[in-house]
Amino acid sequence: MTTTAVLEVGRPARPRAAERGTGSRTATLLLLLPAVIAALALFVYPLGRIVVVSLTEPTVGLGNYVDLFTDGYTLRVLIRTLWVALAVAVLDLLMAFPFAYAMTVCRPRTRAVLFTIVLIPFWTSALAKNFGWMILFQRGGLVDRFLQATLGIDHPLLGTTPAVLIAMSQVLLPFAVLPLYARLDQIDRRLLDAAQGLGASRTRAFRQVYLPLSTPGLVAAGTLTFISRSASTSPPPCWAHRSRP
Repeated sequence: MTTTAVLEVGRPARPRAAERGTGSRTATLLLLLPAVIAALALFVYPLGRIVVVSLTEPTVGLGNYVDLFTDGYTLRVLIRTLWVALAVAVLDLLMAFPFAYAMTVCRPRTRAVLFTIVLIPFWTSALAKNFGWMILFQRGGLVDRFLQATLGIDHPLLGTTPAVLIAMSQVLLPFAVLPLYARLDQIDRRLLDAAQGLGASRTRAFRQVYLPLSTPGLVAAGTLTFISRSASTSPPPCWAHRSRP
């Protein structure tokens, strides 16, 4: 009788659990609904509209895409944009990795200072950063005087590819440091001690243990900086023109 009573009491539990699961899924879908509507209205619809217009105006067909790849100008600009974006991503990764690594091994007070340094570009307006780089790169600017005094180079960087790479690397550096730090901070450093205890040198332990574990952070940081640069529509003035002698 006791067993029967237990079974009878336990029978209604299954439908209740199923109801709770259904209710939880419904609540999750309702929470996702505003984001889905926003994505459809602000991304999918405009993108689809652009595709339709590109295929129907001024005439129906693929004429716009043929012109894109045959006019000799648009394709060159696209390739240059992707090349600059890739170079900026690589430069940012080279600078962000040691910086993020230092943030994981330093003291909390020092880490707070490093965080502040990383976040400074977010607190500075784009206009101030753009004009700051113009002042540095123009003829007679700090960089120009330094190059003349040390290397004898009498050529301002304003409007050149090196100026583009330097300026955009500084602007997008936080987008590489923050995701990279988030990944490196999760790596258990005892794994390095274990590798060294098994006979690996510091360099080998770093190369075969630490670096592979940091790969997701490197991929996220590189992708974020590459997309941010390639999709940028407001380059600094140091891109726009070459200063006059």
